[in-house]
Amino acid sequence: MQTTHQSWARPQMHSRPARWVDAARFLPVATLARWQQALDDRGLRATGSAAHADYIGDLARRLSEVGVPDVALEAVPMHRWSARQWGLRLADPGAEAEVAVVSPVAYSGDTGTGGVTGPLAAEPRPGVIGVVDIALPAFAAGDFDALDYCPSALAAVEPAYASDQRYERIWLAHDQMRAELARFAAAGAAGLILVIDLPEAELGGGYLLHDGVHRAIPALFVGRESGLQLHEAARRKTQATLTLTADSTRVDTHNIVGIIPGASDELVVLQSHTDGSNGLEDNGCEAILAMAHYLARLPRQELSRSVLVLLSTGHFATEEAWGLEAFLERHREDLVPRIAAALCLEHLGARVAPAG
Repeated sequence: MQTTHQSWARPQMHSRPARWVDAARFLPVATLARWQQALDDRGLRATGSAAHADYIGDLARRLSEVGVPDVALEAVPMHRWSARQWGLRLADPGAEAEVAVVSPVAYSGDTGTGGVTGPLAAEPRPGVIGVVDIALPAFAAGDFDALDYCPSALAAVEPAYASDQRYERIWLAHDQMRAELARFAAAGAAGLILVIDLPEAELGGGYLLHDGVHRAIPALFVGRESGLQLHEAARRKTQATLTLTADSTRVDTHNIVGIIPGASDELVVLQSHTDGSNGLEDNGCEAILAMAHYLARLPRQELSRSVLVLLSTGHFATEEAWGLEAFLERHREDLVPRIAAALCLEHLGARVAPAG
């Protein structure tokens, strides 16, 4: 197991830090930064994978060490899809060429070791390998202000905030990806290439569609540069071979649940998800661990409500193993009726990448 080592100082606190947060009693920023770097070093934590299970075990251990009592792992069954090998080769007259691929589309099928071969095409037809552009929806930061609890606070905490700042995220294009996968599968296409309008260096092997839907059409992601190459090849009706081999295995992934007792049975939930692609976006668990370290040292009678720490699985495979849904179903009669409020954390400290 890859472990994050920490020497925990856990002196009990008096009542004042329960009523007015004492920043000096939180863990140092340098410690949190080190944790986040260690998380990023883990790489992809695909739901139910060995890397994901290792992180869950490490988190559960650390939660117990900071003073959260009775930390439990609750199983969520799933059929985990894991890609073994993938690639794309063009068969131009007189020459063959490998095409740079960013990553497979998770849960998108299996071609067998020989792959599937067909003409590249922009429109769905039986037997083709489709090539489709996925554009990033053009939102501005201000489009999301109406969703904020207190929009006016933004200027106070982020002086550089501007409502017209571009907000481009690949996950906002998920609906378009799903629609194209369904359109080409329905037409009997042999495979599909989704072209993301970003440089390949920025995509870096990203896990770009994470809904956990098992699909019948093998598909790959490429970046802007390979997309230009493929569109030109499609105009020449070039044949291509798409290879994607994968396994589907029945496994249990787990939610982590722990309760910090307070003066009442009412619960405030601190929640984040344990699976993720990196330590920049999918990083809320580390912050919740630091919050738990603070809250667990407060006098019980000064903590007006108990705190439920819920670190859930399945964010990257919601159709297969959505941990939040599993938790709500499992605890419908005991914990759920006690919940008064919930705080969900992720994407802490993330900044917009430079243009280009």
